Amino acid sequence: MNTAALSSPLPLYPLHVIRLGKAGAWLVGILCASILFGLLVIGKSNSTSVLDAMVLVACIVQLLAVVFQGQALGRGVSVLQERRAPAALWQAWLRQWLLSVTRYWAVLSIAIALLMLTPGSPRHWLTAPAVLSLLLTICSTAVLARAGLLPRRVGYAVEAILLALLVVLATTHQLAHDLHRFAALPAWILAACALTWPAKACWILHSQAEALRTVAGAPTNVLRGLRDAFLRWAGRYQPLRMMASDRTADQGNHRVLLVVAAVQNLAFFTKLIPVQWGEQATAIRMAQLAVVCGTCANALLVRDLHWRSLLLPGGTRLQRIGTRIVLSTMSFQAPLVVLVALGSMLLNSPIHLGWHSLASITIPLLELACCTSLMTLLRTLPYRLQVGAILALLIPLLYAYVPAWFKLAVPAVAWQIGAEYALLLATVSCAALFIANRRWTPKRLLEALAVIR
Repeated sequence: MNTAALSSPLPLYPLHVIRLGKAGAWLVGILCASILFGLLVIGKSNSTSVLDAMVLVACIVQLLAVVFQGQALGRGVSVLQERRAPAALWQAWLRQWLLSVTRYWAVLSIAIALLMLTPGSPRHWLTAPAVLSLLLTICSTAVLARAGLLPRRVGYAVEAILLALLVVLATTHQLAHDLHRFAALPAWILAACALTWPAKACWILHSQAEALRTVAGAPTNVLRGLRDAFLRWAGRYQPLRMMASDRTADQGNHRVLLVVAAVQNLAFFTKLIPVQWGEQATAIRMAQLAVVCGTCANALLVRDLHWRSLLLPGGTRLQRIGTRIVLSTMSFQAPLVVLVALGSMLLNSPIHLGWHSLASITIPLLELACCTSLMTLLRTLPYRLQVGAILALLIPLLYAYVPAWFKLAVPAVAWQIGAEYALLLATVSCAALFIANRRWTPKRLLEALAVIR
């Protein structure tokens, strides 16, 4: 056996995924460094909202990292199990996978902990490591179950709990209150929570130390029926490749991409719900819409498409490809937005049926349709224009948050959410769709598909 091959680095992810992860880590690092500069050099006061926002961003980054790392674990288990790999190779691969997962957790925890160690911080510095460690411990259970290292029923139970927790947090809008109660726990409890992931990583390495052992177990009839129904529904959708991704590289399981697309938009859309007819659409809301636009660029879907239809003369039913992409994406993500809006209406305010309750559902759907239409058009532009448009999305973010952070006097900008606002969203959506339908072609769609069936 060649021992040098065992000691060489084992690739977990494709090259474009590694580059994307490094870019995301740099962005998080720059954001934390800028906030730390404002706290220590400029002397700005540390606010609870800024720290809570950073913890939320870190949780989203950690969740996305677990999703991609779960794909790598599943591929590694299937390949090494079929080829009867020696125990040394499996141990080296598993150790590298655990180090990769732990590295994300450590970097994010240290970055947020440094912010919480600044003078006047209202949060204990162990809050972020504890929250991220618990999140990673729970999510890794579902990842191990999907890879076959734990019973499938355990994974289904964990996924159901995570989904219920996400819906509750999205509808109650009490994340800051819950985080404050968690941060008020004694330091030894926070330290114990922070050590949950290192302890579980050691357990994983010990339980799989000798050889690769998978757990056999079939789901119950009810779970099997629900799973099959969901897979049939999700199988009708195909995701488009991420922006600037390598066309020859494998994008991974397309169902995982569908779930990531839905979760990321839902996570950012919770800040836009609820909305009342007649309230002011401030610059902060426009900045949040800019973030949703950025996530929509990598969350575009197309439904009921077969590769043979792209080769037929005229490309059957593909005369308006842009409209088809927007309708497919909306049909996948709009039900989640409607559920969050209804839950927010039921939990946060008394039930009063009328124009106000209708606006709480209609306005977010129009905003999502506008963002999706603009990003559908953006995907047809040259690469330089795409980069310029993404950078232009930073303008609302800078205008909304930089003056508030550095206490600069700038003119306040606000629009009233009413008929004019809804008409503006509809007009922008129609204009973007009109241009996108002219630019999208069957050839361009074939090149943009992440999975071709």
